[in-house]
Order: sequence, then structure tokens, then C-alpha cells
Amino acid sequence: MISKPYIKLKNVSKVFGQNPDTVIDLVQNNIDKAELQNDYNHVIGLQNINIDIPKNKIQVFMGLSGSGKSTLLHLIALMEKPNSGKILFLDKNTNDLNEREINKIRKYNISLIFQNNNLISDLNVIENVMLPLLIRE
Repeated sequence: MISKPYIKLKNVSKVFGQNPDTVIDLVQNNIDKAELQNDYNHVIGLQNINIDIPKNKIQVFMGLSGSGKSTLLHLIALMEKPNSGKILFLDKNTNDLNEREINKIRKYNISLIFQNNNLISDLNVIENVMLPLLIRE
């Protein structure tokens, strides 16, 4: 039996700059990253990403520095919104959720632990990962 994805990204793009909405059509049409930066003074964080993330599985994102891993995680954790595309969480479009619904998902379904300076040095890896579960109500 094939289960539905827990989180699904459909054609997700994220652009950084003064007014990303003015260039998002260019990004969706696969403009060259250098051209967007040089001619329009915007930076592509993510471009047309499609991913299905299953529940209760480990998902690994690997890439060079600056390849968009952190941006991707920020979008999945609902800390930022994409400029285009959809992020579906249990088939609900997160663009349609209000702040209360987003906070509920963050509280019970998604956690993000930053590496290095945000870890508690007195705790081991498992304790750092468990900490959000222990402090939620």
C-alpha cells in the first residue's frame, strides 16, 4: 500500500530581493541564476522544487553551501512562505492556513533544530532533538 506524502512541495520557488513578486515569473520559467542576480538584483533561493516527504522516514537534503538547503528547511518548517508553488501538509495547502493553524502544525508536527550555535552543549544529540517535544504543552 502506498501512503500519501506527509509533506508535498509542488513547483516551489523562493526568491530573495527587494520585490520578488516582480521576477517570480522569470524564475518559474527557469531564468539563469546569474542573469537574475546581475540584471534584476534578485537571488534564487529555490527554483521549481518538487518533493514528496513521507511520514516517519528520515529525509536527507545534501548540497553545497548556498544550494538552498536551509531555505528549503525554513519553508518545510513553515517559517517562511514560498513566492510560488504549494506546500501541502497532509493535503492542506499551507498558503491557505492562518497563523493559529500554522502554529499548531509547528507545535505538534514539525520541528527544526539548527546546527552549531543553537544546540545546548550540556545535552547530547538525542536530548537536543527531544527538547522541543519536552517543552511543548
